Amino acid sequence: MLLKALPLILSMGYSVKLSSFLLLAFWLSFFTLAATANAQTAVMGVAAQDQKEELNILSSTSASAYLLRGALCSGLVGKNSLGQVSLRLARSVRFLDSALEFELSEQQRFPNGVLLASDDLIWSLERCKNKEIVSPIDSAEIKYSAGRQFLYLKAKAGYTAQELFTALSKCPILQRESSFLFAKDLGIGTNLVCAGAYQITDYRAANFYQLRRVLDRLDDPRSPRIELRFVLDHEQGLSLVRSGQMSLFFSEHEAVLERARQDATLKLGSCWGHSWLARRDFSFDCSWFEL
Repeated sequence: MLLKALPLILSMGYSVKLSSFLLLAFWLSFFTLAATANAQTAVMGVAAQDQKEELNILSSTSASAYLLRGALCSGLVGKNSLGQVSLRLARSVRFLDSALEFELSEQQRFPNGVLLASDDLIWSLERCKNKEIVSPIDSAEIKYSAGRQFLYLKAKAGYTAQELFTALSKCPILQRESSFLFAKDLGIGTNLVCAGAYQITDYRAANFYQLRRVLDRLDDPRSPRIELRFVLDHEQGLSLVRSGQMSLFFSEHEAVLERARQDATLKLGSCWGHSWLARRDFSFDCSWFEL
């Protein structure tokens, strides 16, 4: 835990370096309702290597962090598998001269059931502006008109409203209070509440994450439950994929990748610059976890 004098470490940005090689294994388990109304479980796995990476899942560039961010977080707008940007957390948007006007929903909630407040929205956007996650933001302001709530975003000089709209897809909308607690946990605890579909239900250091999808979207192909497991050995990861206990394994270990390349039951690919091997019958799209 960090000292109480550092409550804003998350918004300022920080880095915690690993001193040793860590191989993170993600077990994604999803549940579908059977005719008997009993939940059936199908288990798939995703693993990612964190080598000398930041632990903070909001700032790390590891495959594990990309997956967690994509599951937990959402922005005002988001990109689909075709790279098209559309609204996620607002009713409508109006393009003005070098500005955007979003009409907000009063019933938008975080996965923990708490209403998304204007303070959460402004704080999150200011965080993205200060950390230069969204460079085009000049100012953000909440306005009210005829009982409706609007967010007015002004673009910096030299940027168009369209450029600002597209850049917002990278800005996670966080619950402000939970973010301070998350910062005290060095950016890896259970306290993070973000505006995505998932909520962290359990976390044990150097062991696993468990996530549950709370907010469903009709077009969401991801599993309702996600379990993240930490694996320390590349060979073990390869064996788990081969045995069917894991579906996809992120690794930069060339010998393991070469062995997978020679295995007719496996296939190789990459997401966010990270190589992976997977069972040939397993379908995985990086865009499912794009913030």
